[in-house]
Amino acid sequence: MKVAFIGLGSIGNRHLTNLRTLCTERQIPLEVHAFRQKITGKLNGIEKQFLNSDKVYENYDIVFITNPTSLHEETILKFQDHTKLMVIEKPVSISEIDESKLNPNTTYYVNCPLRHSAVYKLLTEFVDASKVIAARAICSSYLPNWRKGSDYTTSYSANSELGGGVDLDLIHEFDYITAFLGMPNEVIKLASKLSSLQINSNDFATYIAQYDSKCVELHLDYFGRITKREIELYTNDDTFVLDFTNKELRSSKASIKAEDEDMYINEMNYILDLYENKVTNINDIHNANEVLKVSKV
Repeated sequence: MKVAFIGLGSIGNRHLTNLRTLCTERQIPLEVHAFRQKITGKLNGIEKQFLNSDKVYENYDIVFITNPTSLHEETILKFQDHTKLMVIEKPVSISEIDESKLNPNTTYYVNCPLRHSAVYKLLTEFVDASKVIAARAICSSYLPNWRKGSDYTTSYSANSELGGGVDLDLIHEFDYITAFLGMPNEVIKLASKLSSLQINSNDFATYIAQYDSKCVELHLDYFGRITKREIELYTNDDTFVLDFTNKELRSSKASIKAEDEDMYINEMNYILDLYENKVTNINDIHNANEVLKVSKV
């Protein structure tokens, strides 16, 4: 299997490590090429390096797009004729991608790791989405703690022009919410920069999403000193709390702990299965565009 990574920051390296692990387990020979902003010397396990500006001469089984969000669209168009499967880090782009420009012979998958977590599987197994009448979700954490050993002020998260800001950076929340509850009819949003963090992107956003028979509230921030990632779901019979941080599903009647699985490993297994046509695509560009519309309203 010949694979290209476009961008090899923290996210790209995590995907590469997981890919190598699983290819070894599955006994899949692997050749990795990297397209980078600058070539700084030989990288361990990378057979070839190219500059991002170089023309693409080779074809790949899978292309991983893990560069800044602001570069996604041009990168997709540049590589789409050179791969069978394109894996795009969230969000798909800063703005909706024109689907008419895509190659019909290429499969596009946009990463959605929360949906591959063991705790999300508990939600789909034990909660009936049709019975939910209201939900309240939150994703709160402290941005300077995200990437240990790096300066948060220089990250893409801190820069709105690169696709930073909670409304894009934390799009995984609306991804799993809409996957479980469907797309809302109407969304109201407030977003701004509230904290003393040295960034120029939104560090706060709150949404109210209206459905035919339910309403969803969502809170996102970069400044919460106590990490919290969960959703409360209300039905006429019970209240459920899906806690991603503690990996458990709670209700008034019981608490169920999820299996201790790595959702990124689960997702990489899914990506390899998708390449081998063993599974269907659960998050193509069309769906990613629809989620982006909700997030950017």
